[in-house]
Amino acid sequence: MKIGIIGAGNVGSTIAYTLAIGEAVSEIVLVDKNIDKAKGEVLDIRHGLPFIPYLDLRAGDYESLEGMDAVVLTAGLPRRPGQSRLDLAKNNINLFKQIIPKLVEVNPDCIILVVSNPVDILTYAAYKISGFPAHRVFGSGNVLDSARFRSMLGDYFQIDPANIHAYILGEHGDSGFPLLSQAFAGCTPLTKLPGYDERQIMGICENVKSVAAKVIKYKGSTYYAVSLGVQKILSAIDHDQNRVLPVSTYLSDYFGVSDVCLSVPAVVNRDGIREVLRVPFTDLEETNFRDCAKKIKRVLMESGLKDE
Repeated sequence: MKIGIIGAGNVGSTIAYTLAIGEAVSEIVLVDKNIDKAKGEVLDIRHGLPFIPYLDLRAGDYESLEGMDAVVLTAGLPRRPGQSRLDLAKNNINLFKQIIPKLVEVNPDCIILVVSNPVDILTYAAYKISGFPAHRVFGSGNVLDSARFRSMLGDYFQIDPANIHAYILGEHGDSGFPLLSQAFAGCTPLTKLPGYDERQIMGICENVKSVAAKVIKYKGSTYYAVSLGVQKILSAIDHDQNRVLPVSTYLSDYFGVSDVCLSVPAVVNRDGIREVLRVPFTDLEETNFRDCAKKIKRVLMESGLKDE
């Protein structure tokens, strides 16, 4: 599989490293406006080639993205102290308006995977700006949030997180919500496990929303777990796995919600999004989902991406 990555910051370079030490990727091109940064990251990883499966890894420009099977977008301006979420969205939408036409010009057939934040807003922007079909433009969404949730639930119940099946859906952000009605350990509903306490579980849900800020406080940014999540998404594409993942995808009449990108369980294969699965929401979960959609649509309208 051939992968392009636009953005050589902490997230983009860590994704490049994570993909390099796997076996699925044969070629990686790292693109950044700071070409020296991209070159430095590539050199650092290339020095480890004797220890990993050989691959073609290089820094490049937009023309180098021709022929890539998928292009991962991690480029984005960081949120400044005191900056509103809307201002951040507007700034990064403007950045995408510069980046995506260059990508489309050289590679009109790739899959676009958006990782930059706010990911639901920028996935929608990438879809609209690129003109690609919806199944070829989606975001990492709540793959990371769901992994955090499963990890914390695993700690709480003392069960391997790989055997915890639970999702955070909706927005990748404050209004995202847990799909507790469909959360299981193996084939046992979480509510039936010894030690289940609704207040404790809701506390874990809130911790999922705030834990990124804790990581940023400690070390400045988050990039390891999201890189592993991106690797999982790309592996599903490369191996045509038809894997169900909670990615941010364009929705049309999903419980009455349309023309917005949010995280829902979707089947991912070599074509991108094969289909979106309809979730058996409880009334409360459906209300939470609709609230997420209203929030994201409001930002889309205020940022000029969507008409009233």
